[in-house]
Amino acid sequence: MHEPSRWAVVVGVDHYSSTEPSSNLRGAVNDAVLMYELLRDLLKIPESNIRLHLARNPGFLPTTSDPASTSPTITNLLQSIDHIIEHARPGDLVHIHFSGHGVRELTLHSDKKSATALDELLCFVDGDLDDVEFGQKLDYMASPPNSLVVLTTLDCCFSGGSTRARYSGVRCKPRELLDTRGGDEVADNSNTAADVRNANLQKGWLYRNRDYNVMAACQPFETAGERPDATGKMYGIFTSALVSRLRELGNRRHFTTYGEFQGVLDATVKGMIKSKGNGVVKPQQPMLLGPRGRVIFDSISLDTTQSLAHVIGVSQDTITIDRGYASGARLSNMYRLWNPRKARTLAEQGSIIDVMLVSVGEYESDAKICKDPENVAPVDLQQSVQIGWLAEIIQRTGVIYARVVDEGTDAPTELVKEIQDTWESFRNPIMPIHLDFLGLAENISKTNFHVHVRRSAVDILHPDGKPFDHLPNIQAESPNVAQWLMQVLEHLQSFLFVSDIKTTGKLQESSKVYKASIVETNQLDDGDTVSSWLINVDNLSKFNLFVVVLNLTPLHGIKQLVPHELGYGHPVEPGDKMEVVIDIHVPEILAKQYHSSTSFSMKDILKVFITTVPIDLHHFQLEDMKDLLPDPRHAKVRVPTIKPSISWYVEEKEVITTSNNKRHHG
Repeated sequence: MHEPSRWAVVVGVDHYSSTEPSSNLRGAVNDAVLMYELLRDLLKIPESNIRLHLARNPGFLPTTSDPASTSPTITNLLQSIDHIIEHARPGDLVHIHFSGHGVRELTLHSDKKSATALDELLCFVDGDLDDVEFGQKLDYMASPPNSLVVLTTLDCCFSGGSTRARYSGVRCKPRELLDTRGGDEVADNSNTAADVRNANLQKGWLYRNRDYNVMAACQPFETAGERPDATGKMYGIFTSALVSRLRELGNRRHFTTYGEFQGVLDATVKGMIKSKGNGVVKPQQPMLLGPRGRVIFDSISLDTTQSLAHVIGVSQDTITIDRGYASGARLSNMYRLWNPRKARTLAEQGSIIDVMLVSVGEYESDAKICKDPENVAPVDLQQSVQIGWLAEIIQRTGVIYARVVDEGTDAPTELVKEIQDTWESFRNPIMPIHLDFLGLAENISKTNFHVHVRRSAVDILHPDGKPFDHLPNIQAESPNVAQWLMQVLEHLQSFLFVSDIKTTGKLQESSKVYKASIVETNQLDDGDTVSSWLINVDNLSKFNLFVVVLNLTPLHGIKQLVPHELGYGHPVEPGDKMEVVIDIHVPEILAKQYHSSTSFSMKDILKVFITTVPIDLHHFQLEDMKDLLPDPRHAKVRVPTIKPSISWYVEEKEVITTSNNKRHHG
């Protein structure tokens, strides 16, 4: 087996027009050279394997140290890619970087998109390359027999409507014949497994299931900005952040996935935009597409389920992190900050800093350092912490309360004693558990669960005494039954927290900025589908909305259906709408009951979250409780036990499936 080779195509376009200098850029070529040097020096890609295409502005004085380049035409780009395909072998890494203008136009691919959809284009000196053509080329590279490992980084705008204005330092090329309506949509029917809840989301051609990775400078509706460095030299905000963080990672990149790196990159870009004097008038939020578990610049994938917060602002005595009410944050939660360049073990992290949240907003929070009583010396956070550092929660203020009822004739039974001993040694600051063994804590006013201990099994009930449907049995003779009980309580508490989230009363009384509906459709996807639901969200406002759809499953799991990949909510631009079809299937583990029991019933809850800023809710996900117990390695960051005061809109529909296929809708 050969050692994989590395290849690259790097494009930077500053000079677009001699007659309209306002359409030219100042930092795209600098980006390309910066990326070229990173690939050559850090990734050790031979110069002979890097094709560089630059269009510099007039007046540039070349030196002998400037790398050789050719014109950034579409033909030259495709020839460079074809050269790599011809000489590379399966498993080789290919990196394609583009810095320049991006734009959207009425589609030329109505056979693949709706007639009113938009194409997203990369602007070269001789024309524009649209997303369908580019996406097909990337597909061809990543698919057999080529089987190349492809990463594309794009520092340009994919924006329409009002974002086409000529903002200073923004990489969005003005066009004359643009349709202002959004709707870059194409059906995506690739995820049709019968044992999952499936959303067939209409989306842009480039933004679909794929075997390659794309890291884009901004969301499809946003603009990408440039800013000067300390010397006055102009760079793209995205490329500058990307290169600086990759250099800081060094060898740690061999253990860092795209999903983990995206959080650091996103926090860095937010921090750069928050800083003063950068000339940016619009925010931008980087976008990650493709396998999130793949290691950066590698074909290896890692099992990474932990969701980490990131530092997005640092002042003299305050840290700002990208967690708010919408992310489950609440006052007094504690986080541990550490440098992503360091390993996660305390021995390798070196200096670490613990902070406590003192102010919680909707989408971000401020924290103060937790001072050691033995070391009261002031800490200059601006010297100690940097934007992009990781923040791992180490303590929440919420507590799970459960009453334990011994139904045995002897008091206490051995099983109750085992549960009590295990609980007393069970320490989980993320989600503390308090068990009431009848009389030990009579003053508890809020009980989340009742735990009934029988000789043969342990039952977990709602506070009103009703059982949880389809909860795996906890047999009394099973090994580690007490440990299992703790994990089930944690899982159920996280599930119920998301289930209870509603639109706040204040928003219910206000005029809605959208129109939404969840209706059943008779267009079933396949024979395994028991019902299909059409979700429509129309944006009636003058600003962008973002939609996330979660499915709370009959097996107490939480699946993110929209967006189908982990990441920020699906954007719906003003005057546009989003349509999603959710197909309900009976999980395989319940299929026997569904077909044989006349009393069978299962409940799915479809929750539609509509927010006014991009937000990532994938941390709410939970595995289905198919077995006892869910593998703790797949545990997600847990949510607090007290409902936060949120300011988002929530629409939901209960779908009850019975054995005779009758559905009742809540």
